[in-house]
Amino acid sequence: MLAISLTLFLIAFRHWIGPAALYHHFYVTDKDLWIVERIQSRLPSGASIAWDKKQTLRSILTDVLMVAIVLALVSLGAVEFSYTMNVDQVLPSIFAFIALLFAQDLYFYVTHYALHSPLLYRRIHSLHHRSTNPTPWTSFSVHFVEGFTELLFYPVVFLLFKLNIYVVLLYVFITTAINLFGHAGFRLEKFALGRVPGFSWVALCAFHNRHHQSFTGNYSLYFRIWDKVFGTEFK
Repeated sequence: MLAISLTLFLIAFRHWIGPAALYHHFYVTDKDLWIVERIQSRLPSGASIAWDKKQTLRSILTDVLMVAIVLALVSLGAVEFSYTMNVDQVLPSIFAFIALLFAQDLYFYVTHYALHSPLLYRRIHSLHHRSTNPTPWTSFSVHFVEGFTELLFYPVVFLLFKLNIYVVLLYVFITTAINLFGHAGFRLEKFALGRVPGFSWVALCAFHNRHHQSFTGNYSLYFRIWDKVFGTEFK
């Protein structure tokens, strides 16, 4: 029951609570503080924000469908989670968390790159790129097929590995936050995280904002590694 409750909270966090809270912080309550860190000088239009809100709410259906698929796999015995955490499981869980980050980022890079092929871009991914000046509301403003493809990573992993359900839920929460901050539209590199050694390899706001401006390059979501490896990073 706790896992189901947390899952429902995560869906609400991804599609309303998270984007609404960050948008309110950056664009309403503390807008005068953050204005100097705007990546693009112009502010996003009200029409663009309204469009992203509508699409973000629509994409809740994708999350619900994927949760239903995972629950069906669990009921069939094809997927199994652990629901307790012993001391000897802490290190393996940390390793699994890090491995998931890199694996999903590679998966996202490959699928995102494919979505920029002319046919898939025109029919699917162009919906997300209607926002050339993204806000947190843009994060999950995606076509149903794109959202489903992104989330398909999870049942595939669950079929291959037995993971702790609470590690998975924490992972979804943190990666959702990364996605929301990545679309915020403000430079965060100057602040605490930007000064951590090695953090220059993380794909922060300016990295993904450039992708929304130029439509190609900077395809990764969490790290800049895959764009560096495949030569698609903007210099």
